[in-house]
Amino acid sequence: MKCCRDYCRGCLVPTCNFQGCCSFPHGICYTIMGILLAFGGVVMNMYVVLSCFFQRIALINPVTGEPIPGSERGYGFLGREVDYGLQPDYQQCIYYPAEEEAEIFDSWVKAGKAFAYMSGILGLVCFCVLLLSCCVAFSPSMYERWLFWFYIFASLCIAFSFLMFGSEFCSENNCKVAQGGGWAISTFFFWLCCANTVKSIDKFYLLTSVFVEYDERVEVGGKAS
Repeated sequence: MKCCRDYCRGCLVPTCNFQGCCSFPHGICYTIMGILLAFGGVVMNMYVVLSCFFQRIALINPVTGEPIPGSERGYGFLGREVDYGLQPDYQQCIYYPAEEEAEIFDSWVKAGKAFAYMSGILGLVCFCVLLLSCCVAFSPSMYERWLFWFYIFASLCIAFSFLMFGSEFCSENNCKVAQGGGWAISTFFFWLCCANTVKSIDKFYLLTSVFVEYDERVEVGGKAS
């Protein structure tokens, strides 16, 4: 940890120093915990984006106001559940045909999709930094001022992905949360746990720096006497 001791705690721009492979300069416990939580969040966020079951919608007959039998399908950001007997593009999903996309994708759906993508990008960037923490010592500002707020923003972004439920297509039909919505909620809590963990990494740095500085003063004092 000596390489980090001279770094400014208040620096807005984080600095770093390579310490060797698997040296865990910020402590093995918090680093591994942060990596596992970040990986879980990235995987969950990926499922949210790719899933065609973010919501389930049953079409409503505009004349009778009753759900049309057999019309319930899963809908997501990239595609919807494939109709029975048709070949899916991936998993059980097909990409939106042009006419369906024009009907479904209003400003609410586009905003929800953009927030889901932003959450994934922020989470992936933070995950890469935490992976580097296994062998690179970063200054406290990396965790306290950057990763912490990145994860807070990522959690807000994944929460705003539910703007998809405000679309006109959803309001005109019977719309409810599906499996992908549950994954989005899981991603939200993953990001919050990651934010708490990176704050703990910063506290571990401060505690370790105090002990290193104390040991070096004792060593210098012993040599002088």
